[in-house]
Amino acid sequence: MADTVEQTRLTSEMLDAMDSGERDDRWLQEHPEVLAPHRGQWVVVHGRRIVAHSAETPDGAQAAPAAKYPGTLLLYVPTEEEARAVHI
Repeated sequence: MADTVEQTRLTSEMLDAMDSGERDDRWLQEHPEVLAPHRGQWVVVHGRRIVAHSAETPDGAQAAPAAKYPGTLLLYVPTEEEARAVHI
């Protein structure tokens, strides 16, 4: 039986969304102070701004749907205690 591999073609919209996420990631690396007020929360970043945040699970990201904000970053901002912890 021959293996069938479905290939996903990257569209220009997908590439734009990936580029947007990479730009926002670089911006956050350069400006970590933006995340400081959101320690212990999940944040959604798009267009060099936080468009949603929630202390709950990542489900709080529903306030910023991908259809409205393509290429968003969803990340957890650790508390200061979590950031200082040793991770193995």
